[in-house]
Amino acid sequence: MTAKRVLGGLLAGLLLGAGLGLGQEGAILPPPEAEVAMLEDAFAQLTGFFREFILEIKGSLT
Repeated sequence: MTAKRVLGGLLAGLLLGAGLGLGQEGAILPPPEAEVAMLEDAFAQLTGFFREFILEIKGSLT
């Protein structure tokens, strides 16, 4: 059982490592300003979602 897990872990690690090596060749990153703006927008959406979720849960409990 443990030998299968170890071999499975090694195989998964090799596949992930090979995938990371191949994926970095053609990666085109956006400018830092655009990336920061996208992250800020995603964070604002996430906080809005949780704000609405908490308000809905509070409303259903009272």
